[in-house]
Amino acid sequence: MPPRPPRPHKLLVFLVLFLFSVPLLRPIHMAPTAAAAAAVAGGGVEAEAEALLGLLQRVQSEALRAFGPNDFDPKLYVDLPLAADASAAAALASLPRAVPSRGEMEAYISRYFAPAGSDLVAAADPPDFERDPPGFLPRVERAGARAWALEVHALWKDLTRRVAPAVAARPDRHTLLPLPGRVVVPGSRFREVYYWDSYWVVRGLLVSKMYETAKDIVLNLVYLVEKYGFVLNGARSYYTNRRDSTDMTTLTTSYIIPVDLNTFILKMEQDIAFFAKLIGESTTSEIFSEASKARHNAIESVLWNADMEQWLDYWLPTDGNCQAVYQWKSNSQNRAIFASNFVPLWLNAQHSGLERFVDEAKSVRVMRSLQKSGLLQPAGIATSLSNTGQQWDFPNGWAPLQHLIVEGLLRSGSGEARELAEDIATRWVRTNYDAYKATGAMHEKYDVVTCGKSGGGGEYKPQTGFGWSNGVILSFLEEFGWPQDKEIDC
Repeated sequence: MPPRPPRPHKLLVFLVLFLFSVPLLRPIHMAPTAAAAAAVAGGGVEAEAEALLGLLQRVQSEALRAFGPNDFDPKLYVDLPLAADASAAAALASLPRAVPSRGEMEAYISRYFAPAGSDLVAAADPPDFERDPPGFLPRVERAGARAWALEVHALWKDLTRRVAPAVAARPDRHTLLPLPGRVVVPGSRFREVYYWDSYWVVRGLLVSKMYETAKDIVLNLVYLVEKYGFVLNGARSYYTNRRDSTDMTTLTTSYIIPVDLNTFILKMEQDIAFFAKLIGESTTSEIFSEASKARHNAIESVLWNADMEQWLDYWLPTDGNCQAVYQWKSNSQNRAIFASNFVPLWLNAQHSGLERFVDEAKSVRVMRSLQKSGLLQPAGIATSLSNTGQQWDFPNGWAPLQHLIVEGLLRSGSGEARELAEDIATRWVRTNYDAYKATGAMHEKYDVVTCGKSGGGGEYKPQTGFGWSNGVILSFLEEFGWPQDKEIDC
C-alpha cells in the first residue's frame, strides 16, 4: 500500500517548511526582467513604484536630519503610503530643500503621506477564531497558565490583517505588496508578512485550531513564489531584490559555510523529495533524496567538531577559491559558540519516518556540549556568548532558536535529552509569562539572564506583538502541558 498522506494541518507545516527554504535557491540581486525594464523605460506602474521608493528614501534622509538619530526608525519612512490626494511628483517637488525643522518635516509628512500601516486593515475576528477553542491545550491544568495561554491565543486577533483593496488597485502608491488572503504580522514596526516568522506563526495558529488562517498564510507564500519566484523576506516592494541575511549568497559574500543555513537547505531537499514522491514525480524525488544524503555527509565531514561535540561554521579562503574547501582544515572552523551550532539537532524532529539525523548516543554528547557551552541561562538559551550590544548576541534569546533546539532534543530518543528539552521550555515559558504580566505584551526577544526581562540592543527599539514568540509559547504548552502543581512564575 502507498504511504498514508499526512493530515492536512501537518501538510501546512511541511509546506511552510518548504517555502521557508525556497528563497535560498535565489540570488540576492536579481536582474530586472525584460518586461520590467521596458516598463521602467516607458513609464507605468513599475516605474511609478520605483519613483515612490526613491522619494521615500529621500524622505527618510531628510527626516533623519530633522529629527536626529535618537529614536529614529528608518523603516517607518519607507513604509509610508501616499496620501489619497497626493502624487509622488508633487511630494518630491515639495520636499524641503534646506535642512528642515522638526515642525516642517512633520507637516510635510502629514500632508503627503498616510500613516505607516494604514494600508493594512484589521481583519476583525477571524472566522476560525474562538475565545476558548475545543481541544485547546488540554494538558495545561494550572489556572494562571491557562488564563495566560488564552490571552496569548487572543493576540492572533490583534495581529491578523488584510491588505487594503487600494494596494492592489494602485500598487504604485504603496511599498506594501498586495496579498490574496489574511495575513498575520509579527507586530509593532513589522507591518507586513515575513517568511522567517511565518513558520512559527503557523505552528501557533495550529495549536489555536485556526486552520483557515494558517492556510491563508501558506497560500500567501505560494502567491509570492508564483509572483516573484521566491518568498520575500517581507511583503514590501523594497524586499523584491533583498532578503534576510539567511541566504545562500552569504556563502560567497562572507566566505562562510553556516551550520544553520545548511540544516535548512537539507530539510528543504528532504521536503522536495517528499512532495515529489507524493505527486508521483519519482525521478525528482530520487534526485533530491540523494542531494539530502550528500549534504548530510558534508555537514558531518566539514562542520562537525568531535572535540567540541557540536557543529561549527566553516570559513572559506578569502580569495574566493571555494574549491579549497575540499582541503579541509581544522583551523578554518569558527570555534566561537553560537546557539546555531546546535540547530542540526532539529532535524531529529523532522525525519518523517526516516533515520534520525543524529543518533541517540551522539545526541546525548551534543546535549552535554550544550550544557557546558555557557549558552544555557536561567531564562533560556542565549544566541551567542559575545556581549556586543547587538540584538543577536548575549544576553538575548530568541523564540525560534529555543524551539529548534528543544524540538531536536525532544525527538533525539534520549530520555535525558527530553528532560533537558522540557527544562529549557519551562525556563522560556516562565520568562515570557513574567514579562507579559509586567508589561502586558509578548516581546520579540528576551534577556535570558534575568527571568521576566525583555531583550534589547540592535538597530531598532525592542518590538512587541509578537508572532513567533506567541507561536513558540503555544507550541511548548501543547507539547509539555503545565501541571496544576507547577509554578508558572519565575
